[in-house]
Amino acid sequence: MKRIFLDTNVIIDFLEQREPFFKAAANVIDLGAKQKIILYTSAISFLNCIYVIQKTIGYAKAVDSIKLLTQIIHVSPITNAEFFSALNVESPDIEDVTQYYSAISVGCETIITRNAKDFPKDTICIVSPDEFLKQWSENTTD
Repeated sequence: MKRIFLDTNVIIDFLEQREPFFKAAANVIDLGAKQKIILYTSAISFLNCIYVIQKTIGYAKAVDSIKLLTQIIHVSPITNAEFFSALNVESPDIEDVTQYYSAISVGCETIITRNAKDFPKDTICIVSPDEFLKQWSENTTD
C-alpha cells in the first residue's frame, strides 16, 4: 500500500474547508480513511494546524479535530536524524525540508502539498492534491 505524506497546507485546507482546495484535500484524506493509502504527517504539521485553526474554532475544538485525524493520519518522526539532515540542505524553507526527511523516515513515496517549490525533489515525488488524485485515478480501478 502506498505511503503518502501530507503537508500542513493540505490538512488545513481540509479542516478549514478552504476553497477551491477543500474537495481535493478531502478526497485524499478519504482514500486514507478507506485504507486505500497510508497517510502520514509529522507532529509539527499537526501542531501548526492547531495553531492556525484555533483562531477560527478555538483551541479545544482544534485539538479535538487533530485527535480525530490521528485515527486516519499517522505521525511520522522528526528525530535528530531528520533534523540534522534538513540542516545540511540549503533551502529557503527549513520546515519543508524537515518534513521531507520525516516522510523518508517512514518510507513515503509521495508528498502531497500545494507548495512544492521548497521541497527537495531527489527521492520522493512531490505533487499537489489534484495531481495525486489524477495519478490515482489513472493507476487504480477504485
